[in-house]
Amino acid sequence: MSLIKRFIKRRKEDVALPSIRIFRYPLTRDIKVLASYKICNNQVRIIIGRRNGEGLYLVNEPSLLDIELKVYSRLSELLKFELEPINGEVDLVKYISLQARKIAEDYGLKSLYDLSIDRIVYFVQRDIGYGYIEPLIHDPEIEDIKCVGPGHPFIVWHRRFGHLDWLTTNIVLDEDELNALASKLAHMAGKHVSIAFPIVDAILPEKHRVSICYGREVSQRSTNICIRKFREKPFTVMHLIYDFKTISALMAAYFWLLIENKKSIFIIGGTATGKTTLLSALGALFKPDWTVDTIEDVPELRIPVKGWEPLMARHSYAFGSKIGEITLFDLVKIAMRKRPDYIVVGEIRGEEAYVLFQAAATGHGCMCTIHADSLESAIKRLTSPPMNVSPSYISLMNCAIIIRRVELSNGIFRRVVKVYEIEDYGKYNLVFSWVPINDDFKPKSLDLLISNSILLRQLCSELGWNEYLIRDELSRRIAFFEELNKRNVREYDDVVQYLRLFYLKKSPQVFRRLL
Repeated sequence: MSLIKRFIKRRKEDVALPSIRIFRYPLTRDIKVLASYKICNNQVRIIIGRRNGEGLYLVNEPSLLDIELKVYSRLSELLKFELEPINGEVDLVKYISLQARKIAEDYGLKSLYDLSIDRIVYFVQRDIGYGYIEPLIHDPEIEDIKCVGPGHPFIVWHRRFGHLDWLTTNIVLDEDELNALASKLAHMAGKHVSIAFPIVDAILPEKHRVSICYGREVSQRSTNICIRKFREKPFTVMHLIYDFKTISALMAAYFWLLIENKKSIFIIGGTATGKTTLLSALGALFKPDWTVDTIEDVPELRIPVKGWEPLMARHSYAFGSKIGEITLFDLVKIAMRKRPDYIVVGEIRGEEAYVLFQAAATGHGCMCTIHADSLESAIKRLTSPPMNVSPSYISLMNCAIIIRRVELSNGIFRRVVKVYEIEDYGKYNLVFSWVPINDDFKPKSLDLLISNSILLRQLCSELGWNEYLIRDELSRRIAFFEELNKRNVREYDDVVQYLRLFYLKKSPQVFRRLL
């Protein structure tokens, strides 16, 4: 007898239904609906709304019938014993869905397949995956997820509704549930969290960055969680130029030429301004045959070169001891001995800054980000403890990019507001600036850029070029971007493929294919 028939026959004799928490939110007249869409294999409806000026992100999960609840409970038990081991890298969501459907069919649940199996599988995936925040993780429009403590709703930053600031969700967990979620996230990231080790900063399997403060040891409100989401495939310069308008094509060509000639680039900005996104996009412009070392506290960068070596700091778990700790300072020193063409540091904030400037002085190309709201404040940070960079070394920071999150009439966006060339300490040359009135950048012409740029004139001297050659080189790179835009090339792997063709000895045949 199939499980379905048995459930129906013994319905009155069954014990209490298995409990499962489902998040739903009824719409009321005081909620103005701004958008609605489905995620998680169309099982979860998301409603973006506004009530009394507050932005809302309402999760509406599917309801389950009594018989579906019983099947869900039985299926969850069966998966513990019959889920086949995973070999290699697979899409966990698709894999669990496939296995759950297979087991459901094997155990006589085929008659329920067409009507209910999708809903049941969603909750099974939720249990095995990220639990109550599964919809938040799998919504591609969400950039950040945060919970400040038990009894407080999760809040999210939505890419399309940034003008509403943080949106309040209907997902609220008690202390036990939040502690359990924090432990689960830490274990998924390969870390440990407890009262003894209450702080965790790690990367989840999907490359999202998670920060956890566990219990009441370091937080008065008890456990809190913050997740910075990253795309599986990083944004490229094509996204930043043509979709987000963070930079212009002329800017991108200028940065590309500097990178190719191993100039140092520092990206300066506040929290969530897009520093790492810009760093990753510029990192994709490296020559394919270069060797590049990336140095980070938490791995976020992806560099498409033959000799990419990602290095990651390691923290000591012993209180008051640095035994076993490997710092960014140590990694920068190690990288210098490996003779990389470029050294990329995710963020400098300590003594590693001094070593990075030493690397720049010895001819290595360097790129990094630094938290500051202006070039002047960044220089003050660099020349003060704990960085302690001598003012005489500041000129080794060839180019400084200032990026900010700006509010326009149609939303909040990231913009590179200024680009400086560093002549010397206290002597900075402004080459690009953002014009808020028309949301554009100046200069727009190559002639103005070349006439104003000190670094381009320096490159002419180093390469034996004249003004016409450097104008031609920048023009070809701008034309390259425009051609990719015509072909609607945006995604990381596609852009990298065309960049490899660009560097294929720069032969005329290749450019006929591209341009």
